[in-house]
Amino acid sequence: LAASGQYSKNTSQEFSDFASKLQDLTGAEDDAVLSAASMIESLGRLDREGLKSATQAAVDLSAAMGVDLDTAARLVGKAADGNTEAFKKYGITIEEGTTKTETFSNAMTKLNERFGGAGAKSMETFGGAMKAVKNSVADFQQSFGELITKNPAVVAGLKSVVGIFKDLT
Repeated sequence: LAASGQYSKNTSQEFSDFASKLQDLTGAEDDAVLSAASMIESLGRLDREGLKSATQAAVDLSAAMGVDLDTAARLVGKAADGNTEAFKKYGITIEEGTTKTETFSNAMTKLNERFGGAGAKSMETFGGAMKAVKNSVADFQQSFGELITKNPAVVAGLKSVVGIFKDLT
């Protein structure tokens, strides 16, 4: 977002919330979703809504094709730049438009027709449920870790422990 001039605290929070919602809906880890969005943005220079749509398409493509989210994000990012050749490797043919924007629109239409909702559908399985549990535990650990590391009393206590060890040596 910063590279495209769209960064603000509000936009950053909006994308963080979007990534969390996608995690809840599809099981894709929120940090991986943010990374995918960053990859797509660096390749395609999309507006906020276009970036959200492209990120959702990458998550669905990843779930449906069994490829990692990074690979799916690269494919979608290239499409955002008008390059759809890499999709052929996966058996997906996308009609070239007269402009990059038209080609990207064709790519989004094709991806949504074929794979739309695949990420959410994957959560209806045992594996999806396990992914949700794993993500919830990871989010709890992250929140708990931030609580500990940003707590002045904990930092002061650790400094005291360091002082005790220095006195012992």
